[in-house]
Amino acid sequence: MFVNNLTYVGEYSNYPMEKMIDWINANTKNNSIFAGTMPTMANLKLSTGRAIVVHPHYEHGKIRRRVKLVYTMFSRKPLRYVHSILKQYNVDYYVYESHWCTITNRPKGCSFPEMYDLDEDDQRILKRTTLACQTLQSHPEPYFKKLFNYDFLSIYAVL
Repeated sequence: MFVNNLTYVGEYSNYPMEKMIDWINANTKNNSIFAGTMPTMANLKLSTGRAIVVHPHYEHGKIRRRVKLVYTMFSRKPLRYVHSILKQYNVDYYVYESHWCTITNRPKGCSFPEMYDLDEDDQRILKRTTLACQTLQSHPEPYFKKLFNYDFLSIYAVL
């Protein structure tokens, strides 16, 4: 049965995202560059006008490669490696969403760490039990500094 979604009246609310956007508008320069996950970066770009390095136009090959590099935050690579990637793209701030680091409801082989493991040739990296995103949460310095935190969202300055 076809349901006409245009007749549905409701309201979208994502209070943590709203708090983050308010913080960005009040505390960052207009020419600041942000990195994070594609859905959040799309909202950030629309709501703040700030530059983003992970763009939702994923069909472009160059952007797909950049997304893969920025998403190494969810791999077993050392945090200094992720930091070097973000610096390469002149990123000022990284928007971190804790639930992306701990996704466990995916079928076997579909989590970010498992996907990066398949692509990893360095056995030393594969032996690591800590993900870069876990290190970011527990010991961000000397590469990052937490500036904002609300619910599942955090913003880190890329040092």
